[in-house]
Amino acid sequence: MPHGGHDIKGMLAWAGVGCQFSVKTFKAGNKEEHNVTPHLLHQFWRYGLDTKDVLAEEDVEQTLSKIAEWIRDNLHKERDAQ
Repeated sequence: MPHGGHDIKGMLAWAGVGCQFSVKTFKAGNKEEHNVTPHLLHQFWRYGLDTKDVLAEEDVEQTLSKIAEWIRDNLHKERDAQ
C-alpha cells in the first residue's frame, strides 16, 4: 500500500473511495489552538486535546464511522466472493 501510517485521505484515495468521504479539519488544543488535519486525528484523540468546534469533531467522528462501515462491508464482500 503506497499510503500507510496515519494519512487517512491517502489511504482512501488508494482504495479508490477518496471522493466518497470528506474528513475535515477542525480546531483543537488545550493551551494552544491547532488545526487538526486528517493525518493528525490520531494525535487529537491520543493526547485528549480539547476541541474548539464540537460540531466539527462530531462530523469527523460520523465520517470515520462511515469509513469503518465501508471497510467492514467490503471485507465481507471480498471474503464472501472467495
